[in-house]
Amino acid sequence: MKIAYFGGDWYMDCLDVFIRHGHSISHIFICNEHSFNQKIRIYAKQHHIPVTACKASRKAIERAEEDGIDCIFSAEYSWLIPINNTGLKSINMHPTLLPHGR
Repeated sequence: MKIAYFGGDWYMDCLDVFIRHGHSISHIFICNEHSFNQKIRIYAKQHHIPVTACKASRKAIERAEEDGIDCIFSAEYSWLIPINNTGLKSINMHPTLLPHGR
């Protein structure tokens, strides 16, 4: 499965878990507002994964779908991800129970 990762440094260990289970990371979307997202930038460069470092637009999501992503994985991504109802699988990880852990 081709996965688009929405997040940053804190949960980037998830990328290696996906790869160990036979998936690939085709695109990484990060929040540019966080200066600590340097590790994921380095990871992306080493693995030749394109990075979008601003709020994801509907057009960027459509391009990722055209590139064949099957799933969106979100962890600590600050913005709403503008997806259409296309049947694209999505997973949103949150480290605490909602709504109390916001």
